[in-house]
Amino acid sequence: AADTELRKVYYAWADQNDDETYRDLVEWIISQTSPDARHYQLGFNWDHGFHIPFWIIRQPDTCLATALKAFELGQAHYWLAQPKTDDPGSRFAYELNERIRDGFYATPSTDDTAIAYTPSLNLDRYPPEKADALRKIVAPQVFEPLNGRGEHLIYCDIPEKFIDYLT
Repeated sequence: AADTELRKVYYAWADQNDDETYRDLVEWIISQTSPDARHYQLGFNWDHGFHIPFWIIRQPDTCLATALKAFELGQAHYWLAQPKTDDPGSRFAYELNERIRDGFYATPSTDDTAIAYTPSLNLDRYPPEKADALRKIVAPQVFEPLNGRGEHLIYCDIPEKFIDYLT
């Protein structure tokens, strides 16, 4: 279902812009099946919206470190500090937080395969009552470090024809 939704958006862009590159791009994204590739893809330009990040967080073998990185990049804490709306950022934050809380994401058993994560969310910048409310809402995993290999070891070879679309 996530693949179909992503294709629908990118195929519509291809039709709208008379540019087949969008069709090729979405097929390439979907073909990148490794958890490392998905982790790397989170660094792609989010100016096109939340379509790729939504696709990533809906993949069953996405790593917890990738989900936690998506939480930070999507500024989920900002959206969770507000009532849920139909805004893509709000929907992304609430869905991602629920998936993290429910244990949806894979946590590899060895540091050789796991991706490290160092929490950076600091709720102290909020007024105390808002920070306390967020601590009850935000999945506790967001505050816990994960051991593993550094992000600098994660790489995905991007075909040259897609670089302008993704950066």
